[in-house]
Amino acid sequence: MTALYDILSPDYVGEDRITVSVDEASRPLMAYKPVTLNLDYADTGDEGAVVPIELIVQPKSGAGGTEGGYVNKVFRSTPPTTFTFAPQGAGDYLIVIREVAHNRWQGRLIITVGGDKFSTLD
Repeated sequence: MTALYDILSPDYVGEDRITVSVDEASRPLMAYKPVTLNLDYADTGDEGAVVPIELIVQPKSGAGGTEGGYVNKVFRSTPPTTFTFAPQGAGDYLIVIREVAHNRWQGRLIITVGGDKFSTLD
């Protein structure tokens, strides 16, 4: 017999089941050059990921230059299969995608962007 707790909160809740990868056409990763992320939900089973889906791009320790570079986008109609953003400076960026509710499945990736940390395009 399955315990009620296991039904309400199965072991797989919160697992890393969304795969985030950088599209090869985006390479090399450079400041101010668009980066396209591929988002794969194959490990989320037949039902797939359930909206709302939140995607966060977080510059890490000094990345993003003076412009910032933080992105927070919530998808409410369908889970995205790609997402494009332009890093605002060189450095490391943490990308997180996650279900806001349902099984709270997620995926994470750290990318390193090259270029000048503090220059801007003129």
